[in-house]
Amino acid sequence: MDVKQIIFYLMGGLGIFLYGINLVGKSLRELAGSKLKKLIEKYTNTPIKGILVGLLVTAIIQSSSGTTSLVVALVAANLMTLPQAAWVIVGANIGTAITSVLIGLNITQFALPILGIGAIIAFLSSKKKVKLLGETLFGFGILFYGLQLMSSAVQPIMETKFAIELFTTLSNIPILGMLVGLIVTIVVQSSSASIGILQALYGTGAITLKAALPIMLGSCVGTTITALLASIAANKQAKRAALFHVIYNLIGAILFMIFITPYTHLISLLETSFLSKIHADKMMTIALADVLYKILAALLIGWFSRYFVSFTFVLIKGDEKSDLLKSLENANIKDSAFALELAFKGIEYMGDLVVNIFENAKSFSLQKDMKLYNQSLKIEDEVDEVDLKIHDYLIKVAQFDLNKSQSHEMAKYLDTIRDFERISDHCVNLLECFLLRYDNNEVYSKEGEIELADIFNKVDQMVNGCYQAFIQNDKLQANQVIEIEQLVDDAEEQYRKMKALKWSKDWFEKIYLFFYARYTHSQEKMSPSCQHLLLTLKKKYGNQIPTELRQHFRVGSKPLMKYTNILTFDMRAGVLFISVLIKEPWLYMVFEVTVMNVIFFYMRSRHEKLCKEIELEAYK
Repeated sequence: MDVKQIIFYLMGGLGIFLYGINLVGKSLRELAGSKLKKLIEKYTNTPIKGILVGLLVTAIIQSSSGTTSLVVALVAANLMTLPQAAWVIVGANIGTAITSVLIGLNITQFALPILGIGAIIAFLSSKKKVKLLGETLFGFGILFYGLQLMSSAVQPIMETKFAIELFTTLSNIPILGMLVGLIVTIVVQSSSASIGILQALYGTGAITLKAALPIMLGSCVGTTITALLASIAANKQAKRAALFHVIYNLIGAILFMIFITPYTHLISLLETSFLSKIHADKMMTIALADVLYKILAALLIGWFSRYFVSFTFVLIKGDEKSDLLKSLENANIKDSAFALELAFKGIEYMGDLVVNIFENAKSFSLQKDMKLYNQSLKIEDEVDEVDLKIHDYLIKVAQFDLNKSQSHEMAKYLDTIRDFERISDHCVNLLECFLLRYDNNEVYSKEGEIELADIFNKVDQMVNGCYQAFIQNDKLQANQVIEIEQLVDDAEEQYRKMKALKWSKDWFEKIYLFFYARYTHSQEKMSPSCQHLLLTLKKKYGNQIPTELRQHFRVGSKPLMKYTNILTFDMRAGVLFISVLIKEPWLYMVFEVTVMNVIFFYMRSRHEKLCKEIELEAYK
């Protein structure tokens, strides 16, 4: 083969290989449709799910850059949080190694048949999905054919003095190899492509393992350029997602470069002791190194992702509100399903503001704190602003063809933002009412404080319950809020009735209601940690309290049940019977004052301690 042929084979093979990778990715993305977006957006609420989704999507579209760019777009649209995006990116890094495994299988001899079958299916089928499947096979075929052409052209080149000196230098200076891998990947815009080329080089014996591995690590850093380019015109959250991708891949590559010698020995050992025995192609060695690197990187540094996420906020400053409003103003609303999902995110943010302003009103009812008052007025202005943006956004969405379910959803959203805005207005009215009382030096009686605290606690459960019911679409939670609403009405009626009663005529009923209200309030005050734990768990998890927290509470509470049995009426009746039987009734009073109280306070102390432990665990 002369120089001209070598150049033609190399350039043609590279072009065909890159086109094949792009065609495979494009065809698979179209084949999956919007389901990929929904998969990423909906099933990434835990780190493990995020990693699995990132791995799966990347395996489907054969491009970690494609997955990351999709994640950046979802973050930009406020359809995904940055912590969710971080775990998807970790999974995408692992998923992209599947391409190198497919190349490592060395099925290049079947390249032309695969190409031919794919072309026949693509051109003869009228069904879109079947056609896309054919294009995918066609893409794989030309991918492998391009790899075959490059391999045949590489062998003569590697025999030249220049090539020998170049790869010797790369073997001796690992950082230079890493730089080469980075630059090549930036140029071709695909780590799968650059690693595929590397596999071809190693498969022909043109490059040593010592020189190949740094190039592989460099390609993993170079692949981050795609997400960075995709985030340029996006909001700050999207820029943070792209920056996280850079930080994660860079730290992983640096860590492995520090230990490149033992890592090279490990891969060499696996090659000789495992791959050679199953007669695997040499290209599989690079695939194994790629897979192992990405899994180890996820295990070693993946769990530090939250710190990397926090660091992105240090480097790129900004607030959630501005990003959200920007998304609502500039969102692409051609996809009605995702348009409604963005509206949901906006309402979620609005609901969070409403919960905050209610908490401020509750605190302000107990003490005059002008900081709380002024902060609440600012929150109210923000609620009004978000309400207007969401309303205008939903009106735009209504212009598109919505199915029955989507129309119902949009109507619900319009009602929700109206109700949230009304709650916010009522909270401001409460603040102004309390401020007026403070300014006029009007103070509540002890009785009034108890009544107010009781009503506020019930309304607090309603506001938080309503918010959680909307976020989680939980009908059970909504029914519980309705039940609490009835309790609030009953409590208000009870207090009004007590006020209306006359001491002269209805003294017995008024005393009963007076002491009953204090009794129920005092019972709640006896277990402040338990009450606080309940509100914390409801606010954070709704009805979806993690199993480990439930189990912790169950295990911690079970030993206390024996003391509860002692405190029951049966034990009291038994002691009273015995004391009367032996004609020493005073013993019952001693037992009640000493033994029973000691047991009660001991049990209460342990239970309150348990509640504090679980609350701390919930915040971790």
